[in-house]
Amino acid sequence: MYLKKLVFLFYLLVSTFIILEILFIVLPVSDSLKIMPVNDSNPFIHFEPNRTIKRAVGHKFNNINLKRINDYGYFSNNDFFDKNNNEKIVVIGDSYVEASQVSNNESVHGQLDYLLPNNFDVYGIGISGSPLSQYLAFTKMAKKYLNPKIYIYVIIENDFDRYLLKYKNSPGLHFFDDNYNLKRIDSEPSLIKKILRNSSFFRYLIIDFKISQKIKYLLYFYQNENNEINQDINILEKKFYQRISESTKVIDMFFYELKSIIKDTPVIFLIDGNRRKIYDNSNTNVEFLFEDMILKIFRDKCFNQKKYCIDMNKIFGNHYSINKEKFEFDNDWHWNKLAHELAAINIKKTIYDQKLIDLE
Repeated sequence: MYLKKLVFLFYLLVSTFIILEILFIVLPVSDSLKIMPVNDSNPFIHFEPNRTIKRAVGHKFNNINLKRINDYGYFSNNDFFDKNNNEKIVVIGDSYVEASQVSNNESVHGQLDYLLPNNFDVYGIGISGSPLSQYLAFTKMAKKYLNPKIYIYVIIENDFDRYLLKYKNSPGLHFFDDNYNLKRIDSEPSLIKKILRNSSFFRYLIIDFKISQKIKYLLYFYQNENNEINQDINILEKKFYQRISESTKVIDMFFYELKSIIKDTPVIFLIDGNRRKIYDNSNTNVEFLFEDMILKIFRDKCFNQKKYCIDMNKIFGNHYSINKEKFEFDNDWHWNKLAHELAAINIKKTIYDQKLIDLE
């Protein structure tokens, strides 16, 4: 009796999965990025190269983009090993440079490539979740293979404390350990992950619906709600300033290590604006206060280091006060085409104003 019920249940589950799989094969589900193994032979995280894939924004199949992955494994229309003699410029960052939400042409590096003279090629090197420590690894890779004339970094508020090794050790990425030394976390996609990559239904749940992030958010919200009730203000304040202190050390180490890698090659830092505060100046959430403080610390250190620093807070703020246009999607906090366009225009302006390239 029980065996029959189990067989029927198994049959029901398999039948349901097959029906869902057929349905989602027809729908414009995002393709897998297929992150490659990271190890001594392949020390830099990247996607399976030389592909054009489909990416959607959100679970309602909005804003479908076809994205080209170049010959090294990044979302960029320019190939690493192109045999032309063009000068190289790289834009390094996390998901804002990966820019899954827009086409390659609409990304900051795609638009900058269009705005600069034809004898310059702009490359985007970005992987979602990358911290400042990973930017150093990307810099080493860019110097080895491209030897850029200019390095450009897109700086977001979550590039700092969350990615010390003691807080997070995402496979494939580089982190700072307790002594602020750079450590790589090797990775190899599991058999289950390789199988799930080929299922349209599971790709929808994981990539488009973002089921794991939703579960993590609910758990994080529940845990922090209970923790904050049981913790007094002094403990919370101590944790806040510990985050600031550790993030400041990460910034100092980043500038120190960056100098040792690129020497005197020009560097531009593009620093994201506190868009929540731009839209609602009355917001005093503790995360927004942290964002304000840590980005200000980075800006100040950037100017003190005599680097070229583009403050998107002012640029976004001025544009929003006049046009009331937001800089992200309704269902995704990443930059939309407008934000990427404003970023590219101001990078070009900095390059020209500071005469960072020979325009003769």
